[in-house]
Amino acid sequence: MLTRKLHIKSVSDSSFILEKQQSYSYAFRKLYSNIDKVGDAEYLGFIAEKYGLTQIELRSLVSEVNSKHAKFLTNKKQMKEKIASVKKELALLRKKKNRTTKITKEIFKLNNKLQYYKSALDLGITFGGKKLLREISFLSNDKEKNRDKIANKKAEFADNRLLPIYILGEANQKGNRFFSFDLPNNKITYKPCRGTKVELELSNHKSYTKDLQKLQYLIDNKLISISVMLSNDSICLSFDDKVFHGYSLDISSRTKEVKVIKEQNLPVEEQTQQIKTLYKEYHRKAEKKMVGQKKQNRYLAIDTNPDYIGCSILDKCGNETKIVHTFVYDLQKANEKLDKSCPLELRKHINNKRKHGISHLWKDLFKIQSYYRCSYIVLEDLELANKKFDITESNRKTKNLWHRTLSSNLIDKYCNRNGVIKIEIEPSFTSFIGNVRYRYTDPVNASVEIGRRGMFKYNKEKFFPEFNVDTIMNAMSRLNTPRDVSYLKDCTNWKEMYRNVQKSGLRYRATMEDVTHQSKVVGNLIHVNIAKTLFSSENYVPLL
Repeated sequence: MLTRKLHIKSVSDSSFILEKQQSYSYAFRKLYSNIDKVGDAEYLGFIAEKYGLTQIELRSLVSEVNSKHAKFLTNKKQMKEKIASVKKELALLRKKKNRTTKITKEIFKLNNKLQYYKSALDLGITFGGKKLLREISFLSNDKEKNRDKIANKKAEFADNRLLPIYILGEANQKGNRFFSFDLPNNKITYKPCRGTKVELELSNHKSYTKDLQKLQYLIDNKLISISVMLSNDSICLSFDDKVFHGYSLDISSRTKEVKVIKEQNLPVEEQTQQIKTLYKEYHRKAEKKMVGQKKQNRYLAIDTNPDYIGCSILDKCGNETKIVHTFVYDLQKANEKLDKSCPLELRKHINNKRKHGISHLWKDLFKIQSYYRCSYIVLEDLELANKKFDITESNRKTKNLWHRTLSSNLIDKYCNRNGVIKIEIEPSFTSFIGNVRYRYTDPVNASVEIGRRGMFKYNKEKFFPEFNVDTIMNAMSRLNTPRDVSYLKDCTNWKEMYRNVQKSGLRYRATMEDVTHQSKVVGNLIHVNIAKTLFSSENYVPLL
C-alpha cells in the first residue's frame, strides 16, 4: 500500500468533522474492548445505532479494529518468542559449573530482561499513549505543585485518543463513495450522508503534483480504490501501489472467468484444475507486464548485512551466470560506536541520519537497476530476529543498526514502482560458496552466489553449484597463506567442506586487500557516511 498525507488548508465545517471523529473514536474503543464480538451481527448493529454509523462506516471500523488487534497479537507472539529465547539462554548459563564474574553478570542482565518482557506481555493497548499516561501519573504525586502541567498533559492525552475517521475505498465508486476528489485543484468534498457536504481545501503539495494527477485519472476511470483517514488537520489517501504503477493483477477479469468455469458444472477435480491454470495464467501476464521493456534474463542480486551491502548485476545465459557489473556500499562509518557520554538527543539525531542515508542508498541502487534494465531482484530470506551472536559488537549492529524493516519496506516500494519481480532464496552457505568461487570482496562474492541461486530457484539440482575441490583449495590457500589446507581435499560436498573450514578456524571471507581487480570509490550518494565502491570485471574469470 502507498499512502499520501495531504495537509488541509481550510475546512467548511470543522465542528462536524470533530463530532464524527469523536463518535468514531468512541466506537473504535468500544468495539476493541469487546473484540470477541466483532463477528456478532447483533452487537455490530448496536454499535452502529449507538454511534450513528452507516454500513460502510461500520465495515471500515471493523476492518481497522481487526487490523489493530492483529498487530497487537503479532507483538504478543514476538514477546513470547523473546521470553522463550531468554529462558533458554538462562538455562544454558545456569548449567555451567564454573561461574565467572562475566557469567554472573550475564545471568543478572537476563533475569532483568525476562522480568521486563513478562510485564510487557501482560499490558494491553493504551489509547492516548502509555508514556503520556505514566507522566500524568508521576505528576499526580504532587497535584498542587504540578496542576498546570497535569492539565496540559491531560489535554494532550485527550487529543491523542481522538482517532481520524477511516473509510474504506471502492474502485467502482470513483475511489470512495463518501468523497469526491478534485486533486489537481487541491479540493476534496466529504459527503457522509445526503444533504451534508464538507469542502476541504488542501495545501499545495508540489512534490506530489504528478502523483495526484495520475491518481485523479485512475479515480475518474474507476480503476483504483482510495481508503481515507480524515481529521481537521490532514487527510491520508491510501491505495494499492501496484495498481497505481500499472503492475497489478487484472482481478476483475479473472473473477469473471472463474465464474464462467463454475457455471459449467464440471466435476470438482476438473473445475479446481481449470481455476488453478487460470490463476497461473493471470500471474504470468502480470509478470510479463512487469518485465515490459526490461531484459528478461537480467538479475540484480543483493547481499545485506549491517556494515556492507554487496550488489551484482548478472545475466542468465542458459545454465551459466555472466557477471555484468558489481559494486558495494560501505556503511562502517555510519555504524561507528558512539561514546558513552554522547547525549540522547545527539544519538537520536545520528540514528535519523543513518536512516536517511539508508533511504538514499536504496534510491541509488534502484537507479542502477533501472539503468541496467534488471527484471528481477534476488535477496536472502533472512530470519535473524532471535539469533544471538557471541560478540557484543555483532549483536549491537544486527539488533540495533541494521534497520532491516526499513530496508525491506523500501525494497518493496521500489519493486512495485519499477515493476521488478522480487525473489527470496534460502541463504545457507551463500557467503562461503561465493567467497571460494569469486575474487571480489566478501559481500559482492556472496551477492553473486545469491543471484545464481535465484536464477535457478525452482531447479533443485542447481541449489548448490558444482563442487570442485581444486577450485576451493586454491581459494583457501590464497586467503590463508602460509597455512596448510591440504587436509580439505578429502571433502566431498559443500556442507562437509564448510564444517571443516569452521572447525579449523580458516578464513574464507575476502577483504578489500584480497581483491586484485581494479576498483574505485564514487561519492554520488547524498549521505557522506556511506561510500560506494565499483569493481571492474574486465577480463574476469569467475572460477579460481
